[in-house]
Amino acid sequence: MKLIEPSADTEDLFWKRLVQSRAADFNNLKKTELCKLLEGVCTAIIPLVSEARNLYDEEAIDKILSEQYAREISAARTERDELFRKTVKLQEPIIEMQSQQLSSITTTVKKDLRSFSAVVTQNCKTAMAPKKLETAICRAKDPSPA
Repeated sequence: MKLIEPSADTEDLFWKRLVQSRAADFNNLKKTELCKLLEGVCTAIIPLVSEARNLYDEEAIDKILSEQYAREISAARTERDELFRKTVKLQEPIIEMQSQQLSSITTTVKKDLRSFSAVVTQNCKTAMAPKKLETAICRAKDPSPA
């Protein structure tokens, strides 16, 4: 028998020629032999059919896809959490620097407020001296033309 290279076009032709070449043998088979042959063929084909059906079973496909999506989502969440931790770690020195700057500003503002308070207090004491108040009141009562 001549061997045929299997391909999409020749596969059917291969099986057809095989059956034709063995047709005489099949015609001479007894019932019991035919049953054994059929049982052997079924034993070989049923797992293949079952496997093929599983390949196209929508529930199995959905289960596989949902497991795959779950793994991808889990990986994405892990990556997101890792990026979040890195972001926080990178922000820590910035926050520390800003805290130092704020502390410096607070110290400067307190110092300047004390200075301003001292100036205001000194000026108010000078402005509110009893003699100056008397003079200001007298001028207010008796405005003299200049």
